[in-house]
Amino acid sequence: IEDFGENGNLEPITKVVSNFLTYQSVRDKENFTEKTLKYVYSMFFSLSTQYYVYGEFPAKQGFSDIFIEKSSSSRAKYEAVIELKYLNAEKIKKKNFEKLKIEALEQMKKYLEDKRLAERKNLKKYIVIFQGFDKFDIFEIE
Repeated sequence: IEDFGENGNLEPITKVVSNFLTYQSVRDKENFTEKTLKYVYSMFFSLSTQYYVYGEFPAKQGFSDIFIEKSSSSRAKYEAVIELKYLNAEKIKKKNFEKLKIEALEQMKKYLEDKRLAERKNLKKYIVIFQGFDKFDIFEIE
């Protein structure tokens, strides 16, 4: 969380999320969805007093999965809007990864048309696609 605040790097916290998910029980992984992934990210970011975490933040014609906003007492430099995608083993076989990435990018472009996000300085924009619990890809949108 500190690395994200100082450098805008989402990878360390995503590794923590992945590690956390990997070692959950089989029963806890049943019916796992993108929504659950959002809750795990939110849980970890909420451990810090540096940020407010908003799930399903209304932005333009949609809802960004996560918006991470600096708190009033924050020393952090960066904020973020994150679009999450989760593919379980069955979906990995059926869904085209590149199509999913393009879909997420189109969603992000819509969110960034929202004035509340577009005018923010030091706003990092990420698409994170998990394939199972231990493989993920992070795409930063410039």
